[in-house]
Amino acid sequence: MRRNFAILAVIAAVSLLHSCSGESARQTAARNRGVTDANTLIDLASQKKISQLRLQSFLLSVRDKEYKLRQAGATEAAESYISSFETHLRDSVPDLYLLIVPEK
Repeated sequence: MRRNFAILAVIAAVSLLHSCSGESARQTAARNRGVTDANTLIDLASQKKISQLRLQSFLLSVRDKEYKLRQAGATEAAESYISSFETHLRDSVPDLYLLIVPEK
């Protein structure tokens, strides 16, 4: 019984900390999607016979996802998405990041 109570207390504390972080499930999903999309771009760019058109099309789909989130009123999720995409790309393949992301 004490063990169950301790486990429930830990779960409650973790849930409380997560809810206090201010990040919604939508933002978390958007952030994770940004990392996934950055990895997809890295994989595409590393292929030997990849067309320029395919890379450009993928980048347009990234901007389209950001745009759709903004249009849906999920500005914070859109910011999380594009920020995580750019950060992961910059940290993983800086040269590719410099080719794609305009200077800020």
